[in-house]
Amino acid sequence: MSQDSVKTTCTLGKPRVEEKLQIANSYEDYEQILSNNMNTKPLYLFFVASYSPISGYCWNPLCVEVTQFLEKYTSNITSGAFITVYVGLEDDWEDLTNPFRKDEDLQLRTLPTLMRFDTLKKLEGNFCLKEELVNLLFQDFQCQP
Repeated sequence: MSQDSVKTTCTLGKPRVEEKLQIANSYEDYEQILSNNMNTKPLYLFFVASYSPISGYCWNPLCVEVTQFLEKYTSNITSGAFITVYVGLEDDWEDLTNPFRKDEDLQLRTLPTLMRFDTLKKLEGNFCLKEELVNLLFQDFQCQP
């Protein structure tokens, strides 16, 4: 996949906080947004690689592909919330002290990871592109494509 195919808009800055779609650009943003949404049901978390603030490119092409694939779900949300969480640049993610990797509740091992909060439902890596699995994960998330 060429670099041009994975270039998108950089979303660094303050976390985007809207009713249904939210973005966290750091672990601190993630904790704050999660705290604000503890009573939101269903609540989905989507962990992806961050974009370089210099080049605007994402270091993980699969994260870009899955993000584009999930747009048909997230563009039609009528209940719950969907939080996209950027876990850092490649060096940040590979560091075993990365707070997302150390968080025992998350148990993140792979990017991208899509999970339903407060359940064991989780999709990792290429499984996030399997429509039948994504449909099962989102079965209570009134947003089917």
